[in-house]
Amino acid sequence: MKKTLLIFLSLTIFLLTFSDYIVVSEKIISGIDPYYVFDGLYIGKTEKILSGNGVLFTKEFRKDKNYFVLFGKDIKSLPEDFIYFNFEKNLILVETDKDLYTKRKDFEMVKLNFRKIIDLKNIQNQTSPSFDIKNSKKIDELSEILLKISSDSLYNTVATMSGEYPYPQGTYSKSRVMVTSWLDTASVYLFNRMSDLNLDTVYYQDFMVSSYPVRNIVGLKKGLYSKDTCIVVGAHYDDYSNNYQIAPGADDNASGSAAVLELARVFSSFESDYDIYFVLFTAEEWGLYGSEYFVYNYILPKNMHVLGMLNFDMIGYNPSSDYRLTLYGMSHSDPLKTLYKQMCDSFTNVSCIIGGGSSGSDHYFFDIEGFKVNFAIEYTFSPVYHSTKDSVSYMNFDYMKEVVKGGAATLYYLKYMPATVNSISLQDRGDSSVIVKWQKSFSPDVAGYKIYYRNENDSAENYLIVPDTNEYTVGSLIPKNLYYFRVAPVDSDGFEGFTNITDTITPSFIPNSISLNKIYSDKNKVYIYIQKSKSLDFLRYNVYRKKSGETDFNLLTNITDTFFIDSSINDTSIYLYTFTVVDSQYLESEISNIDSVRLLKMEKDFLVVDETSNSVNLTDQKTDAFYDSVFGKFVYDIIDMDSISKGNNIIFGNYKKVFYIDDDLSNNKIDFEDLSRYLENGGKMIITGWNIGKSITGNPTLYPVYPETTSIAYKLFNIKEYNVNKNADMRSLYYNISGRQDSVKFVEAKLPRGSNGNLIYGGVFYLVGENNIFGQYISSTLDTNFNGKTVLYSKKDTSLVVMAAPIYYMETFGAKRLVSDILDLFNIQTGIDGKDIFVSNKKFDIKYSKGNITIYYENIEKKEYTLKLIDVSGRVQDKTNFKIKDDKGVLSFNKNLKKGIYFIKVSGLDLTKKIFVIE
Repeated sequence: MKKTLLIFLSLTIFLLTFSDYIVVSEKIISGIDPYYVFDGLYIGKTEKILSGNGVLFTKEFRKDKNYFVLFGKDIKSLPEDFIYFNFEKNLILVETDKDLYTKRKDFEMVKLNFRKIIDLKNIQNQTSPSFDIKNSKKIDELSEILLKISSDSLYNTVATMSGEYPYPQGTYSKSRVMVTSWLDTASVYLFNRMSDLNLDTVYYQDFMVSSYPVRNIVGLKKGLYSKDTCIVVGAHYDDYSNNYQIAPGADDNASGSAAVLELARVFSSFESDYDIYFVLFTAEEWGLYGSEYFVYNYILPKNMHVLGMLNFDMIGYNPSSDYRLTLYGMSHSDPLKTLYKQMCDSFTNVSCIIGGGSSGSDHYFFDIEGFKVNFAIEYTFSPVYHSTKDSVSYMNFDYMKEVVKGGAATLYYLKYMPATVNSISLQDRGDSSVIVKWQKSFSPDVAGYKIYYRNENDSAENYLIVPDTNEYTVGSLIPKNLYYFRVAPVDSDGFEGFTNITDTITPSFIPNSISLNKIYSDKNKVYIYIQKSKSLDFLRYNVYRKKSGETDFNLLTNITDTFFIDSSINDTSIYLYTFTVVDSQYLESEISNIDSVRLLKMEKDFLVVDETSNSVNLTDQKTDAFYDSVFGKFVYDIIDMDSISKGNNIIFGNYKKVFYIDDDLSNNKIDFEDLSRYLENGGKMIITGWNIGKSITGNPTLYPVYPETTSIAYKLFNIKEYNVNKNADMRSLYYNISGRQDSVKFVEAKLPRGSNGNLIYGGVFYLVGENNIFGQYISSTLDTNFNGKTVLYSKKDTSLVVMAAPIYYMETFGAKRLVSDILDLFNIQTGIDGKDIFVSNKKFDIKYSKGNITIYYENIEKKEYTLKLIDVSGRVQDKTNFKIKDDKGVLSFNKNLKKGIYFIKVSGLDLTKKIFVIE
């Protein structure tokens, strides 16, 4: 049994530095490994204090403390040493001086070691297998095994290890404390004992603990079948007392070591379906180092599945005639603990008390990795534990024999038990029945399967026994009730395997609804992909459609395929689609999700999309005034993307050409798949932005980045490499477009402080395919990785222009010339005109002529709006409030404007529309 204080020798240096922090978050955060995952919460560790962005809790991680996470059904009270709790998720974090933390009722407990990602949902209640082993064909063989368990053999091993009897070489054991030479003597004795048995392999597993060389002793009995599924029987052979030189350790833990040797002796003569590892662990008393090493340096690297781990620690003290034993392990280990108890009830006179989780012995690392364990320990704790008096005189070897017999019966069951079903799936038929499918057990003697199922409102499970198949339909279920299902294999002797997987489903009368997975368009047709219905009596899908602004969906048609083409529309309206499932009894499901689309008619000429995120310094008025100056001579519509979730073909589809200003302060909103379709259908687009290369290449964290050849960045944008300079280095952008050359600098006042007028995070492209190179990065330091490299280019047909530089931060006059030269590639019309804005189902048209502003509206929300006249400096020159009362109408306002450049802004709509007017 592990001692309660783990600090020794040089390990105390851990107290000197506290540089790490425990973090609880509600999402995965870049740079933090989520070591523990539970119901949408992530527990990790980092080197800096974090807040916001999904962080729920941060606390300094102290290496002189121990940390536990408790989770369960319902938090009713908090322990005194809690540091974080979440009532909604029923999770508690504890910081404590204790190394062994007592399990709270109805809670699972895991000690935090931050070594490997652990999904705590794997530590859940499981039901033990049912069996009638006394009526099994194998009862005679089991009886033979139980008769071989010898109390004399157990006594001889304990007496030798504790110094009552001499080792074979004539010396007597004084101690097995890790820091003494006696531990090595014990390891040689145990290795030789195990080597004398009929095992296939016996070997040392050497490693270091601090500056001390230590070793596990491993004996292997090879199985007949799977080599990646095994059973582990273990105990630690080191001991402890305050006097390192006198530590007999008879009960703790020569008793457990003797149990492992006895089981190895008996079972070495019998076949097993699975490999059985008999392991004597070292350095348990100093922190479970031996078992930790075995799990993380053997079991997990070899992708081994441990069917069950039997751990014996202190099984020799029992001062009364009432033989009682406590069994520990997390709730996912309940099936193995219950199996051990059933075996003791059937073949011994030991009464087992089933406890909860414990971190106090060598089963622990198996347990937290999701393997089923049984930690057997005497019910009445030895009064001479960890003392110089822990000798055979305090032990009851008849009691110990009975405990080992219980272990032998359990091991016997495990070695023949059919392998678990590793996957299960459920399918709702839509008629109060469920199809259960599973991956069959690989065991050769499987005769059939037991399908367990339970309504969430019932405490008891129902089950069906089915033949050797991998699919069965369970009927007569109650619709709209949640059901739990699991499947266990059963062999010809009636041995039932464990179940590792439980799945849930809510059966229904009507077919389950499906998902509308994908929708897109070209100039003439709409293309839709939907999820396939799982209803067994499926008849058809109903297709519903409505035009944006209409109240009700109309049944368009019905189909039987999961791919649908709608060629019945020919206008520029936005259309919404949804689908239902109809079964053979004409029962119809709920509708799918609703998605919308617009044909790529491209009837209008030029659109500017302003995705700029507005902030204190980068205000809407400042950016609007700047873009008004830059685009002022062109005829265009402009859309502010502040409240639009995605830039897609609903926005682009009505325009032949789009100038897209990427947002440099938040995530890019452009839908690159829609952009690809837009270009394929003849559209042209210019995309600019400070970090547009980062957006295109998938927001990498390390540079340079090399896009996959199958990615949008490579296939659509012709980018084979993108690199970013994290220094304020880009002095200017030099360009040559159709023979017009210029150099555009950045405005220091607009850039972050300390930039000295140079752009930080400037990006450059390395391209594949045929392209037109228009602009280069000019480095203030002549950095050869960036200087002269491409920042502005187009594909050969100039359908797509990309510029990795932010227009807003450029000098106004230089930006105006650059934009004008780029737009000449697209033959954008210059002149003065009113602008017509279409977004979603709203139509909003503004005209200005001879002092009159005329507004045409349709399907605009009926409420009050504000019309503002703003000059190029961003000052509001006039403001008028007006109300929309009808579905459709015209409003006129008389405004005598002086000569100059203005824009009209109407706020109060879901999307703010901007119009630029020159008088």
